[in-house]
Amino acid sequence: MQPQQSDGVPAFTPPDPTARRRVPAWLILVLVLGVVVVVGGAITAVVLVRRSSSDGPIGVGDHSGPRTLDHFVGLRPVGASHPAPCKGDDLPGKDTTGQALCFRLDSGMSLSAVQDLRVEPSPYGGGVLIQISLRPADAKRFADLTKKISAASPPGNQLAIVVRDEVVSAPVVQDPIAGGELEISGGFDADQATNLANKILT
Repeated sequence: MQPQQSDGVPAFTPPDPTARRRVPAWLILVLVLGVVVVVGGAITAVVLVRRSSSDGPIGVGDHSGPRTLDHFVGLRPVGASHPAPCKGDDLPGKDTTGQALCFRLDSGMSLSAVQDLRVEPSPYGGGVLIQISLRPADAKRFADLTKKISAASPPGNQLAIVVRDEVVSAPVVQDPIAGGELEISGGFDADQATNLANKILT
């Protein structure tokens, strides 16, 4: 009950400066939801960045982003090939039918890093392939190498892609490849392609 003046009119009571003001419940709810949205957005952003630049394994549809390789990937012209077993400096591999072959390779180039590596469904129908974007300096060397290979007679017109001393693919190069894009295909299924991609990266 408010104090009364002598004339019956309620007296004015100044507010207590030490009293705590109650914040409306709806305002608290809005603030809490705002914090959750901001935090959630931040977490999402971190996850998306991690997805494209992680040093971990990748799967179909993933991008590695720029990555230094743990070991060299060789790109070399095929000098000769013959059925297994391999001898001397010949490297093991397979032809397009899955038959074991041995490859004798000429000098080429090696990759120590990539601009990007992707595992994606083949646009040619069926299977999964690996697409590698080269760094600018490597792209220039790759264009020069494929120009030389495309003008050679078989089997010198084949480009051997070497991962850990194994020829994982040896496609025929019909024309110089400019633009710095290297494609590895071989009728891989999703598991085979992702295993090979992670073998290249780690």
